[in-house]
Amino acid sequence: MLDVLDVVLLGGVVLDVLDVGGVRLDVVNLVVGDELGGGVALLAHFLSFSFFDYKFYYFPLYARGEPIRMLLAHAKADHENVSITMEEWPKYKPDMPNTQLPALEMADGSRIGQSNSILRLLGMKHGYYPTEPMKAYESDMLCDVYADVIGVMYKPLFAEGQGKLDIMEDIFTKVLPKFLTFLEPILAKGTKFLVGDSLSCADFWIGGLYTNYFNNKGVGYAPERFAELLEKYPNFKAYGERFASEMKEYLESRPVCPV
Repeated sequence: MLDVLDVVLLGGVVLDVLDVGGVRLDVVNLVVGDELGGGVALLAHFLSFSFFDYKFYYFPLYARGEPIRMLLAHAKADHENVSITMEEWPKYKPDMPNTQLPALEMADGSRIGQSNSILRLLGMKHGYYPTEPMKAYESDMLCDVYADVIGVMYKPLFAEGQGKLDIMEDIFTKVLPKFLTFLEPILAKGTKFLVGDSLSCADFWIGGLYTNYFNNKGVGYAPERFAELLEKYPNFKAYGERFASEMKEYLESRPVCPV
């Protein structure tokens, strides 16, 4: 907050709240007097500043941004989600890291990019990145393996005609069966989540596969095929339900997106 310096606050009322570049500005009406208790009260206006710890920029989709949103929400981190439409994107694009989204703005105004790197940084800061080296490897490995999956999961939304049908066929007959077959024995080890009994970075990606696609009532393509496939992988289904329960508060309040 700005210094009042040589005056003593007698009363104040917040008149308005502005948001300028991620900085909260409270426009305050103050009645002040001097330190000696002089008889003349002065009317003053000034701004008080408070900052979000993070400002997260992404499109109004789950895709590559939702794991970061979920981590920030679960950590109860002080943050703001900024949803950028495709119409608005050209205005934002030059100022984003590598001219891409997602992007995370820190409290000092600096911005960082790359979804996995952002998630890992936040995991380290908020307790979702394992401190034991082998557990950290397992979390990283799962995130890396899943990168090939998420790279195709949202593509049907932006395709048309036979091209869309071909992508969907690849997802349901190759991409997801291969990944879920790999995952089933990992999920049979008896831990609550992927690398232990508490959430790790990998859970926000892979648990998100369940919440954002298999159990998303607004999914943008082939909901019946997701439902049919899910029944073939009981360990993943049970894990997804545990993850959804852990994220219940956030999931009930988030907007519905197709992918």
